[in-house]
Amino acid sequence: VMQEEERLLREIQLLGEDRMVITDAALIVESGAHKRFDRLVVVYCSPEQQLLRLMEREHLNRDEALQRTQSQMPAEEKVALADYTVETDGTEEETREKTRQLFGRLRADMTDSGGGASGA
Repeated sequence: VMQEEERLLREIQLLGEDRMVITDAALIVESGAHKRFDRLVVVYCSPEQQLLRLMEREHLNRDEALQRTQSQMPAEEKVALADYTVETDGTEEETREKTRQLFGRLRADMTDSGGGASGA
């Protein structure tokens, strides 16, 4: 997947126009792959919300979900590396609005920097 992504990024860069590439990858920071991008957006929620969502999505009990989250890099460490963050503890509509606002900031940032921005 990463090789294909790299190929596509090179192809987009060759177009010579302002372009924004957005990649969604759960372990992008842990793998160090975030360094390939101009901007890093970290989407996060509170540890309790993370547990509840994981339990619901994966049908885990609390101990199983806790074990899984404790094996991951803490959100605080990812947030410290981020250029932008989106906190998702609110409603789905609130998260959508935050995302729309962030997209506007990314576009403005891309224009202000005089070129394309790729983001993770």
